[in-house]
Amino acid sequence: MSTSNTPESIDLDELSSSGLESNLEWLRKTLQRRVKHIQDDELKRRAVRWIQQSLQVPASTVSDYIDHQLSEMEAEYRMYDHDRVENGEDAFPDACEGCPHYGGGCPIITWRSPQEELYRIAESATDGTTFKREIRGLATLHDCHRIPTWITQWETRYEGLVEEGWDIYLSIEIDVGLMDSPGAEMKVDLSEDDDGGGY
Repeated sequence: MSTSNTPESIDLDELSSSGLESNLEWLRKTLQRRVKHIQDDELKRRAVRWIQQSLQVPASTVSDYIDHQLSEMEAEYRMYDHDRVENGEDAFPDACEGCPHYGGGCPIITWRSPQEELYRIAESATDGTTFKREIRGLATLHDCHRIPTWITQWETRYEGLVEEGWDIYLSIEIDVGLMDSPGAEMKVDLSEDDDGGGY
């Protein structure tokens, strides 16, 4: 993304999964500041609904989302064969079927080395792109197909939300821009609420 907040400088084609977390956070903060300046009632309602939706997503980063999914799975399944199940597959969710470790022991959940690597990736990755690249590598190394699926789910959900947020942002810019026309009662300088964190 560009470092300018003007509609002309925003290239929506550049919007990709690499910056979804930061896009979402920036859009939420920006729309929260600017919603009071919207003249069109329907556009204002749309902006408020979007802000509410953006606050209800299950995780703000892909790292948090993967951690949430792994924690939920581990809370329900032991992910290794043990005495309380008739066969090892009962210790795994059906969605893990097809994994070479299915019914035996999930290395991502039960082995120390992958656990430590997972923690290292989460702590050291500087952005979503780096995290996704490294976590996919870990998943490939241990034949896990669930992690790539979760990444895709996260990207799909967030990408649509972020794209809608940019659409609202551009519409707000246009709506507020109408106030600059002759006869407008007030003129709003939106550059005043730019905290330097824009694109």
